[in-house]
Amino acid sequence: MEIGAGFILVAEDIEAAWTDLSDAAPAAMVPIDQETYVEAGEPFEKGERVGEAHGSAMLTHSDKFVVHLTFEFLQNEEDSVTAHGVLPREGGQIGRGRIAITGGTGRFHKASGRIEVQTRNPKRYIFNL
Repeated sequence: MEIGAGFILVAEDIEAAWTDLSDAAPAAMVPIDQETYVEAGEPFEKGERVGEAHGSAMLTHSDKFVVHLTFEFLQNEEDSVTAHGVLPREGGQIGRGRIAITGGTGRFHKASGRIEVQTRNPKRYIFNL
């Protein structure tokens, strides 16, 4: 897989159990552990597996999640992208929006930009480096 200035990853939760966050209280923590794939053909269609995304989200009093994510790539263990931001609560899940790319390692050591997060199941991450 060639990763350039813009690419799209589709992600599925490693654990199949889905947590309904409708009644979650402020300060609730949600772990994020996903396998990532390049998008193939249609939006949200999984192609080749390229890595994993790990992180967490904490619910605030204003009904938003502070999200911290690290994307790791199988092709080179030194390559990773980190991202942070705030996403809304939409129904019983973390909603869609944009988070900032705050850095990385390996070929992404000077990375900056944003990721558009789409939260249909599976998730979809549109990288703009």
